[in-house]
Amino acid sequence: MKKRRINVKHSQIFDYWKDKAITRDGKIVPYDDMSVEAISIVFDWGEPRCWACGRSIERVFDYATYEKYLLSDFRKIWDYAEVSKTLNKCHIIPHSVGGLDVPENLFLLCEDCHIESPDTENPENFFRWIYRRKKSEPSANGFSISQMKDDFLYWCAEKRKNPYTVKPEYANPIEHGGICSQSSLVMALVDTCDSI
Repeated sequence: MKKRRINVKHSQIFDYWKDKAITRDGKIVPYDDMSVEAISIVFDWGEPRCWACGRSIERVFDYATYEKYLLSDFRKIWDYAEVSKTLNKCHIIPHSVGGLDVPENLFLLCEDCHIESPDTENPENFFRWIYRRKKSEPSANGFSISQMKDDFLYWCAEKRKNPYTVKPEYANPIEHGGICSQSSLVMALVDTCDSI
């Protein structure tokens, strides 16, 4: 029997993640924890934007209620129709492998980042990808074999895996909507490597 999907508002997702940050190794910490180097998930609470690439939703400023909500309850800004249409609710652990429709398993990404994000059962893989995406410029080239190789070597180094021990036959990338993203495939390949 298929699990019933629960409708979670963008404001509920924002409310859960607004005071959290991501470390380089994919851990979630309070954004005010000065003991670790981390990147805040939500850059500006009153300015909805993709939590990976930072693409802003400029049209929210056109709403007549924007200034009012900014001063009283800025969470309502995250439920504007333009925000709901532009920022996808992305599962950290995919629904297809048991991920729940709850704020702690949902992330707000633009469509491009949602498509490119890794579908993985390991949340740290997802958050490592988000951290790297926040730190770098988005690739205008899209999918390329050389980029995939670079990503593979980068993630092997980050996760202390030996790239020469990759076992493609054991890779089990997760598909999302019948599509396997480049990052899902790369993460699945990295996970087959032996630790150094």
